[in-house]
Amino acid sequence: MDIAAFTASEIQHYYDRIRLPEKHRHAPGPASKAIARDAGRTPTHSPGTSPSPALSYLTALQSYHKASIPFENLSLHYSETHSVSIEPDDLKRKILGLGDGSGSGGRGRGGYCTENNALFGMLLRSLGFEVYATGARVSSAMAMSEGGPKKQEEFRYSGWSHMLNIVTIGSVRYLVDVGFGANGPTRPVALSPSSATPMSRATPSVMRLIRAPIPEQGSSDHPHTNDTKSGNDDPYRSTSTFWIYQVKHSAESPDSEWLPAYCFPETPFIHADFKVMNFATSQGEDSWFRKEIVCVKFLLDEREEAEDEGRVVGELVMAQGQVKRRVEGKSETLCRFGTERERIEALGQYFGIVLTEEEKKGIDGSVAMLPME
Repeated sequence: MDIAAFTASEIQHYYDRIRLPEKHRHAPGPASKAIARDAGRTPTHSPGTSPSPALSYLTALQSYHKASIPFENLSLHYSETHSVSIEPDDLKRKILGLGDGSGSGGRGRGGYCTENNALFGMLLRSLGFEVYATGARVSSAMAMSEGGPKKQEEFRYSGWSHMLNIVTIGSVRYLVDVGFGANGPTRPVALSPSSATPMSRATPSVMRLIRAPIPEQGSSDHPHTNDTKSGNDDPYRSTSTFWIYQVKHSAESPDSEWLPAYCFPETPFIHADFKVMNFATSQGEDSWFRKEIVCVKFLLDEREEAEDEGRVVGELVMAQGQVKRRVEGKSETLCRFGTERERIEALGQYFGIVLTEEEKKGIDGSVAMLPME
């Protein structure tokens, strides 16, 4: 796989696809590389300080990507092959509309983790960012079903099933993830044990990273506690601990617990690793992606006068027969659907996704199929 798969014109097309404001549209080449590498400056992520130009650029790209390119698994249900490709040309054709004759932006399509994060990683690398991809194990705490585990001691991790990017700016490494749906990070997160950080103004949820072992390793140290200390003098070099991305659904509620979302190492993965992961996720009988249809898109505060222009303030979520809109902690059901026609209409109305007639026929035989009318 070509690790620098975007041309200058394709980058401009991507800028258009995510509706990136002009002030963030650094010209591909020397200009974008100078910003991405911060011309030797060390970035800052300390409270009360201004982020570096590179971090601001990266944050804008992540926010506008998540607001314009949905997290969705439609190809596993609305397609002839019920499969997902993570090859560069296929990703650019599907998500950006390059080469498919549909015009700028394609048909509003997105993808799940390996699609979104593979495309985003190629884009960042082409702009001059120092970036590599790694794999993650997803916690059962994120299970969508009502019968999922409820207690900390019941949480377990999957095999490698998620993809994310690690971006280095100066001496700081950041978790950058545009493919984990509603619970995913909404901005770059520095790889250091951190205090709670608001995810967005969409919900009262907060996020953080801790460094710890996982139960499957047989360690007596439980990783899901509120202790952010790993007990390791040099946790960055430890091979027995992982970074654990955690979410807490209410920062104020005393009953709200930190939930592990996924754990990951700092080991670079290669394209062949992700092909194996993608096959298991898309074709495995136990994969929930084959059983449920989900679509998530984030909402931004794009007012020029806003203090945090481009900050995530809400989200649209299609799942389990309805579309919900969450903005600044308030949830509203926009529609409910019980037929294929109604779901396809909702995809167009709320997410801007246009399915071809062949794709619509692909739902036949899927376990997620609804009555046609």
